[in-house]
Amino acid sequence: MKSIKLVKIKVSSLAEIFQSLDIKFAWVNKKYEEVSVPAKCRDFLGDCIYSKKSKNPVNIYGFKYNYKDTPFDDCRFSLLFPNSESYDNLINNLPYLHEREKKAGVKLTKVYATDADLTLVVEGSNYWSSDIWKISLYTYYLKLISYTDPTKPKSPESTYAGKFTADKEEKMLTGIKTRVSVMPKDYHVAHNYFGFYSVLKGYDQVSKISTKLGII
Repeated sequence: MKSIKLVKIKVSSLAEIFQSLDIKFAWVNKKYEEVSVPAKCRDFLGDCIYSKKSKNPVNIYGFKYNYKDTPFDDCRFSLLFPNSESYDNLINNLPYLHEREKKAGVKLTKVYATDADLTLVVEGSNYWSSDIWKISLYTYYLKLISYTDPTKPKSPESTYAGKFTADKEEKMLTGIKTRVSVMPKDYHVAHNYFGFYSVLKGYDQVSKISTKLGII
């Protein structure tokens, strides 16, 4: 596996709920510099997409980001793992993600080792980073493959898995390369109601996306 030198960003305190598997995600630019604060709540990644599209900064639950100041260019993240087991799991379970990328018709994710402890960098198709719900789904898969068995996740991924039927997954994957997007009213709405699970449930804020995908 190729290894790269990763430039880390200063970590700040964020208001985040408990998660069984505490993996911290951060956007990384093409120079392999982290440009967003590492966070276990994946909704913060969507906030960065909101900032990019709206051209406005976000400031929510301690997370601050302005695309104008520290832009990301591609679908690229650093993942800081809590232990070597979850680190190895992602590498070993990569075929699980590749199978779904093939269904979506997008290029396969590449994984790189870094000079930082328990940290990998992943590079996926830019289709995943074209919308908030898409990056939410992509990083959900990254969380799944970090478990020993991707089909047996723990909270909160287990909650999502219970509603994510094979039929609905197929419809979402089919929509990855299509323009199925709605612009949130503000970043609070983007953070709380624009993830893939909100689309899956057909929440009012994203019902147009759910309808276009044929989920509701």
